[in-house]
Amino acid sequence: MPVLHHAIKAAVMRSRWLRQTLREEEPWQPRNTAERADAAYDALHLLLESGADVQALDSYGNSSLGRAVLDARQVLPRHRHNDPEWADPKPLNPELVDDLTRVFDSLMAHGADPNRTERDLGGSLAEYHRAEPVAQFLHV
Repeated sequence: MPVLHHAIKAAVMRSRWLRQTLREEEPWQPRNTAERADAAYDALHLLLESGADVQALDSYGNSSLGRAVLDARQVLPRHRHNDPEWADPKPLNPELVDDLTRVFDSLMAHGADPNRTERDLGGSLAEYHRAEPVAQFLHV
């Protein structure tokens, strides 16, 4: 996996996503702090500004934007392709939206293309994930 992909994974996983608690009065709690999210994003931003290749693929053929999508799907509310009427009870908090927006926007500002055909998808990320919560970060 390219170093850039590790930084993407860190920036997404250290974003301020919500995890479920066992407390009725506070059923959802942020997983990370703003400081952790900022530090991980800063490392990603530094790599991008230093010329890291956003077109580099990992050993599975995932692009950097594909890596971001795969990781973001782990922290966003779930989507079931076979049951589009189902709604995940996990809320989408504004802090997570802010954190993921800057990750995706930075990748695209450095040349990542959500409309490029991905080898294993048979289409683009934007097309394949258009019905999912992650689509908002691909500007679909």
